[in-house]
Amino acid sequence: MSYAYRMIADDIVKRIRRGEWKEGEKIPALNALERHYPQSRMTLYKALRYLTERGHLHMVHGLGTFVKASEPRLRIGILASRALFRQGLAPFAFQAFRHAHAFFSRVGMDSQLYAEDPIVPAGLPSGLREELERGKLAGLLTVDAGFPRQYMATPQWRERAIPHVNIGALPAPYRVYVDHEAFIRRAAALAHDRKRRCAALLEKEEHLAGHRPGFVRYCRAVRLIPWSEPVEPPSPALSFEEYGYWLMRRVWACARKPDAVIVPDDVIAKGIAQAALALGIRAPRELLIVAMTNRDAPIFYPVPVVAMEVDVESIVMKAARLLLDRIKGKPVRPQSILVPPKRVVEKKGCTGANGENT
Repeated sequence: MSYAYRMIADDIVKRIRRGEWKEGEKIPALNALERHYPQSRMTLYKALRYLTERGHLHMVHGLGTFVKASEPRLRIGILASRALFRQGLAPFAFQAFRHAHAFFSRVGMDSQLYAEDPIVPAGLPSGLREELERGKLAGLLTVDAGFPRQYMATPQWRERAIPHVNIGALPAPYRVYVDHEAFIRRAAALAHDRKRRCAALLEKEEHLAGHRPGFVRYCRAVRLIPWSEPVEPPSPALSFEEYGYWLMRRVWACARKPDAVIVPDDVIAKGIAQAALALGIRAPRELLIVAMTNRDAPIFYPVPVVAMEVDVESIVMKAARLLLDRIKGKPVRPQSILVPPKRVVEKKGCTGANGENT
């Protein structure tokens, strides 16, 4: 019978509820269970594994199988942008969810993933709304989602508010994200050290306004000319990679060209690198590309790129611990924690013997 292990599992749960085995008590070994259940040893083991995965039992190597305490596991909701499942286009969100899920599992908590719904107002998926309404979540972690800005000001959220921490650029009372200012400052200094004269900051138009004043200030501090030619930005409907490709083509069509570009996004940087290859730009001789990238992201750059890597796991750990402190009722003041990129990595691309792209 294909579901014999489920029948055994159901019977073991009934025996636990009758008090035959109490919380923390060791249940009989497989040899003893075989006398009660006339199935194969493998079927019995499968039933015990099934109950372990569902939190009824706890297996301890070398000691046996025990009845787990009935205290309910706290459940955390993780709401990510709808680009989550497109790892090549949203490596930060993909890695952040993976690290968050692993962290909550290690501390004995359940986590439920939700992706923003592009049709529903505020992007709130129906499953998450129902969990909030029923009071099933102990806390909420959002990753690159529009939830904080679009939903937290509503009466519905105020009625059902739970501890929340946001990982992303959008403002929230409790937020952890990448320190873009630190990256731009270090990138400008690196461009100067490599004898560049003029640097351009290339990113999405909605982020450029906030970052450009600091970029100009950091460039001037190291006597680097901040490139400022007027360029019509590509359509915001394009993917990040396409946006970077067409932005770079427009920059290179200008009479005055930069000899370094600073890119605070790894996917946009991929598009810029592809445009450099298509335009025949000799990198890094003609153009130094300095990009902020996510460590372990599966992105290949066809021309040499200097990458300043973001440790996504470190960001997630800070956010998850901040959320746990709030769930436990610890006095934590509203704050934004910004984590700078650390390791500098030379990504060589398709290079020839002279170290330039071929």
